[in-house]
Amino acid sequence: MKKAIIILAVFLVLSLLYPAYSYAHGSGFPPFFKIDDKIADPYFLQSVGVFSSDLTIPQDTAGKNFLQGEQLNFEIDESRIGTVYTPDVMDKIKYKWDFGDSDHADGVKNSHVYKKNGSYILTITADYHDPNTPDQLIESLLINIVPDKNYQLPKSAIKVNGKSSNEKNYNILDFDLVNSLSFDGSGSYSKSSQLVKYSWDFGDDKTGNGISSNHEYELPQAFATVVLRVYDQNGFFADSYVNIRNSGKNDPNAQSENSKINPRIIVIGIVAVLILIALVLMIKFRSGKEKN
Repeated sequence: MKKAIIILAVFLVLSLLYPAYSYAHGSGFPPFFKIDDKIADPYFLQSVGVFSSDLTIPQDTAGKNFLQGEQLNFEIDESRIGTVYTPDVMDKIKYKWDFGDSDHADGVKNSHVYKKNGSYILTITADYHDPNTPDQLIESLLINIVPDKNYQLPKSAIKVNGKSSNEKNYNILDFDLVNSLSFDGSGSYSKSSQLVKYSWDFGDDKTGNGISSNHEYELPQAFATVVLRVYDQNGFFADSYVNIRNSGKNDPNAQSENSKINPRIIVIGIVAVLILIALVLMIKFRSGKEKN
């Protein structure tokens, strides 16, 4: 147990120092959703900030494409959810399913057949039967129902003021946000069909449409996650992401010469202290049990 806590502490500190891929499970659940008895793949997005897109962003993906009329078997693995929920909460939960094609269900297991091709987002909410606790989205799964196994899904790509992001900079682009930015999605493509729609979410509750769009952020604005979702004429979509960071003098996170404490260092310190406290309490608890 002690080793596990130490490893967790190191992981958390490194994740703060070196932000990288994270998946969209805001509820903090481990992977728990199964398709045909296989755990769904996390739908990775590159973000170092709070992701607040108006678009419904899937938490997981089916991992492979399926054919129209094929029966899909879905299951909530409650043994994995049980690491988050207490047994008394588990007994009260009702799971509500929305398959993304106007069909609904409830329960822990369900089978479903999609009758039309396209990209679907299956969502599941947990009803806790508690008037003080609202229903919680616990799963949103991307499923692609293709006309044949050779169908190539569309690809989305973003340029900002002519710049592209990449994995080395964790999809972060620095700009002085006192100026308007030019967003370009012309690098997006679809080999099996034709792109017919471009939807932008600029990460500040503002949206746009079209292959390209200009956008100006209201100051002070320190950070924004931008999403471009492209659709082809057969109903399939693809997302791409870029993080915009304010690098200008109006950056609210900029430090003065007399105060250069990095906010990330403060967060790391707080996390480290909390982990150390948890470790001490765990050791004392185990020592007490051994004495008894």
